[in-house]
Amino acid sequence: MIGNSSRRSFLKTAGAVGVAVYALPRHGFAGEKKRPNIIYLFSDEHRYQSMSFTGMPALKTPNMEKMAQRGTSFEFAISNNPVCVPHRCMLLSGQWAHRTGAVENDGGLAPGDRTLGHVFHEAGYVTGYTGKWHAGGYAAQAGFDRHMLWNNTNSHWDSSWDDLHGAGGRKNPCKIYQPVKMTDQALDFIDANAGGDRPFFLMVAWNPPHAVFQDAPDEQKRLYPDSSALPWRKNADENGKDKWWKDYQGYHAHITAIDEQIGRIFQTLEKTGQLENTIVVYSADHGSMMNSHGKGNKRHPEDESCRVPFLVTGPGIPKGQVRRELFGTIDIFPTLCSLAGIKRPAFCDGQDFSANIQNRPGICDPDSQVLMHVACLKATKKAKGPLPEFVREYTDAPFFRGVRGKRYTYTVGTGGEWELWDNLNDPLQQKNLINDPVHADAKRFMHAELERWLAKAELPFLSAAHCRMSLEDRIAQQAVEGAQRIPLHHIAMRLKLTPEQFAALPGIQNQFYDDKGFPRERGSGRNDWELAMISTADEMKKIMTPEQCSLIDQMLLREPLMKKG
Repeated sequence: MIGNSSRRSFLKTAGAVGVAVYALPRHGFAGEKKRPNIIYLFSDEHRYQSMSFTGMPALKTPNMEKMAQRGTSFEFAISNNPVCVPHRCMLLSGQWAHRTGAVENDGGLAPGDRTLGHVFHEAGYVTGYTGKWHAGGYAAQAGFDRHMLWNNTNSHWDSSWDDLHGAGGRKNPCKIYQPVKMTDQALDFIDANAGGDRPFFLMVAWNPPHAVFQDAPDEQKRLYPDSSALPWRKNADENGKDKWWKDYQGYHAHITAIDEQIGRIFQTLEKTGQLENTIVVYSADHGSMMNSHGKGNKRHPEDESCRVPFLVTGPGIPKGQVRRELFGTIDIFPTLCSLAGIKRPAFCDGQDFSANIQNRPGICDPDSQVLMHVACLKATKKAKGPLPEFVREYTDAPFFRGVRGKRYTYTVGTGGEWELWDNLNDPLQQKNLINDPVHADAKRFMHAELERWLAKAELPFLSAAHCRMSLEDRIAQQAVEGAQRIPLHHIAMRLKLTPEQFAALPGIQNQFYDDKGFPRERGSGRNDWELAMISTADEMKKIMTPEQCSLIDQMLLREPLMKKG
């Protein structure tokens, strides 16, 4: 069994294998003028291809399939930066990763950043968040009225949660299957707000199917005892199947377990009378290779890594609609706002795809979506020589910029042009055409698309020195810079630092913080963290321009740590 919920024993209604399917609304608006509730459900590392109706009929995902049948699904929802923190910060802020500086998992949002929580709250919604955050250290300032912040989320049976704005306290232990308790909290939020005068906006962020893959519930793993019950994708590496099998089995067992939690959400919406006035979205931050092409997990430009589910159901959403437009992470924020009748904030960098979802005039149909893997802090642990050489030879998840187009996927890496896949004639992306002269025109077109995207998503937020570099050199330089710990990361990454300034920052970090990131000065009679922050900022200013110094001061004024009283 998944575990005993402290609030509901939903497994009793889940059937012999724990898979419950609940009815979804079969029509559009019910005539109610109240703005719809919005529930945004997302998991971590769930690829588009791993659902029963998208290429894996043996996989049990009945509630996801029901959402697709009763609503709109995107066939090409693209994670622009297929890594946890970059995606989450783009989702929450509506801004490019380079704009917030959250280009790698060491990054995050800063105090003062406007989020979905702020915008929906100010529009009259009651706002809630439960689950994995992984968007920096300022969750309490993210604008949600109720926020259950989860800790140690990769341990799916031994984690904890903090009630940031309520009376629930901190470090509450969770010893059952983590998504069950997260869903319990979501159901409590729905129950508490179902009868209110204000609509609600709720985000639920489950960690599975992210690793640990093999700790999926036994009940779900028994559904997939071997590869005859759970076939591999046709582009899986034959030599890697034995090595990957237990992860592959657990990964998909987690997906089935998450599907059950989706069913619980719909069951409660029906019970509380909110089903007909609630738009529900299910998606993920990025996909997972899972031995396709012999590769593991995220950070890759192939479809298994960058394509994710995006399912939408609710009032005004046509049933059974499949959209084939290229829809990116950057487009989610303005699209959710529009679905709720909220004016798109001026700071949003993406496009509004609500017309696509509702099948009305004004449909967005871009030629491509940008892809990138900028940096990997963990890579430094593997570096045996100088970082500049290491990042150019790093093969686990190479650094790149690329575009996923309607027909082609094109990438440039640290060594120059890297991949060209013909997704129409080679949907499993098994034949790299980058050096094929027959496709020279396609390659030129896709490179122009890439330059067009980078002119919006990257170059405006870099120093002039970075912008003068060739693309492959700029990719390598940013990989070096992003693979080092730097002080006041959420501030420094917004300063358009030159390569020389970047090179000086690790020394400043080491001057005031130890290897574990704690202040070196302890017991000074002042707040140790505040002192370290002030001292670090002062030292940074010695190598900064007046404009950069001004921005540092402005951002420090927003720091909760620096505010008195």
